[in-house]
Amino acid sequence: MRRPPAELIHRTVEEGKAEQTPATRNRYYALLRSILRKAATKWGMIDRAPYIELHKEPKGIVRHLTPEEARRLLVELPPYLRNVVEFALATGLRMSNITGLQWSWIDLERRHVLIPGIVMKNGQPHPLPLNETAIGVLTRITSGWKHATHVFTFKKKPFRRANASGWKEALKRAGIANFRFHDLRHTWASWII
Repeated sequence: MRRPPAELIHRTVEEGKAEQTPATRNRYYALLRSILRKAATKWGMIDRAPYIELHKEPKGIVRHLTPEEARRLLVELPPYLRNVVEFALATGLRMSNITGLQWSWIDLERRHVLIPGIVMKNGQPHPLPLNETAIGVLTRITSGWKHATHVFTFKKKPFRRANASGWKEALKRAGIANFRFHDLRHTWASWII
């Protein structure tokens, strides 16, 4: 058995993904490193995995909304997205946890939600107390048509992405630039502090 040359790996990724950002290319390297480590340690296909150097990634800018920006954004959002964004600002949850939120995980009486570990990024169950704003969003949803399983819906069906055209157009109308849906988590954290 021999060790695959790191130069070949770098050449393959760099030539095939030259137009991609360093962060994106690093994701490819991470996948390859994982496969090569298993090939060496579990499968015995190679002696050892080569050292793969990653690109330096620029530090991202942490962006959050001011209360005034949040008000402007909420006014511009369609109702189904307004609920999602308001809930994100109230809880700090990731988009996937919000759009995948199910009624069976929520205890409105105790003002609490327990998101199962299987849907959390870290694999651990996530208990979360619900504040007045979050309860207000859920109450508003339950007062109208309610989906059998999912809390947040679009055209009476669960959806996965809240950052599509409706989100982007609302940001533009609200005059908010350089802001991603994930930055709602930063906003929640900065407001808590």
